[in-house]
Amino acid sequence: MSLRAALQNDSLQVGIDLASGVQLSINGANLKCRLLPRMSKRPPQCQSMPDGLLIGDFDSELGLLWRLKLALEPQSLSVQASLCAYNPNPYPLEYGFELQTPDNVVVSMPAPGMNGSRFVNPTVRRIDPHRCDEAGFSICLVDGLKPDSRRIADAYLVAQVLDGRTILHPMRFLPSALLILDDRQERLSLHPEQPIEADKEISEIELYDMEGSRLAFMDLRPPDPPIAGERLTEIQADYAPPSPAALSEAELHLATRSWANLHLAAIAAKRGDWPMVAKRAHEALLHNGGAARAYIVYAAAQRQLRSQEGREEAMAAAWALAPFDPMHRAETFLGMDSDDESIVKPLFDHPSAMESAVGGYVDAGMLEDAARLCTVLAHHNARLRHQLAWLYSLQPQWAAGSAEQHKLAQRGDLGSDMPGHWSAVEGLKQAASDWQAQTLLGVRLLSLGQPEQAVTLLQKAAALPNAGPRAWTALANALRACGRNSEAAKIEARRKEEI
Repeated sequence: MSLRAALQNDSLQVGIDLASGVQLSINGANLKCRLLPRMSKRPPQCQSMPDGLLIGDFDSELGLLWRLKLALEPQSLSVQASLCAYNPNPYPLEYGFELQTPDNVVVSMPAPGMNGSRFVNPTVRRIDPHRCDEAGFSICLVDGLKPDSRRIADAYLVAQVLDGRTILHPMRFLPSALLILDDRQERLSLHPEQPIEADKEISEIELYDMEGSRLAFMDLRPPDPPIAGERLTEIQADYAPPSPAALSEAELHLATRSWANLHLAAIAAKRGDWPMVAKRAHEALLHNGGAARAYIVYAAAQRQLRSQEGREEAMAAAWALAPFDPMHRAETFLGMDSDDESIVKPLFDHPSAMESAVGGYVDAGMLEDAARLCTVLAHHNARLRHQLAWLYSLQPQWAAGSAEQHKLAQRGDLGSDMPGHWSAVEGLKQAASDWQAQTLLGVRLLSLGQPEQAVTLLQKAAALPNAGPRAWTALANALRACGRNSEAAKIEARRKEEI
């Protein structure tokens, strides 16, 4: 999937290639933007906006929602970008962000680990439950950059230092400005195609407009040596809801009060106290306005109360914060008078996104909504039947259907995406006789840095009746991760003979 000439500004043309992660093509120069350890396996979604492009998706590997906004400003040779990651889970996550750029592209980003045009190591970021993490940066295309030069970028200027000289490349037109190079001041006009040269290495640069407002400050001194990259913390292997005592403690502290109120809203939802759900969701938003799913919980409570008061505003706010959240589509569907599935159809081929949507209602204590949504989605993707079976097992009146759902799931292809929610993991755990389910759990353990446990589980998966090649391949990979290369080689050789 690709979009060409999606953004244009005179001589600057930008295309977006979504085939693997996000690859920007700026006047033919390619750079890649990705979350770490990787983007989701499928191409992200993309929406055109009046002032640019919005790209994003749910990443099952990391368990978070992300969006990348790209925009061009008039008379500028840079792309303004902002990356926002939202953690929809009830536990914290960590992730990394990396840009890979060619030699004629420089990126400015106010984050550690940045050295000239690329990250020297991943920047590790922590996101608490239902919090957003956002970073803005400029992507600047400059002709004549030397690969071995030291480069610093800003939205207005790109500076390169090489062989005792400093060359400034303006990124936008300024008819009149004050430029300060160390102790030298000069009033001049800036033109994107007219570089400014200094015959010495400049240490600091300041740029002011004619009203005296500082537009840019750049420190050109050599950066400190990079610190060794920090290993990403793995996503939580198992999750259990907090105890009442933990919630009471969390409600006393400002930093965790929003999180506590969302859990208290879920407790109220389980007993059908919808006014209290709306109240608790509102309290959560007072202490964390970026909690997109708190808006959806509030909207769902208004739906249950058959009230439109504030529902549309809450749904609009949720979309603005996390436009690619599958739970937003789900709540729109559940709030419709008809059973028109077109609004959730884009999720049908993406089980992890569907699991995240269903899981949002599990976290919100809205188990009937979760089961209704999961029933609809399970008709289009077999993997959802394991999650539905787990939901059935929670309620005595539904328990009889749990085993039947597990059986139906085994008739379909469960895919290879990581589970999109902890409740989906619980459903897979119940399916002890399904080699696909057990293989997914084994691969998940391997991605969590637990290769020995993965080997044990994958050996059981491969021994199950009708186990497919995916189970054996996953087992070989887990063995190699444990350093048991000879055993992995034997498995691979045996599989080749069977083929």
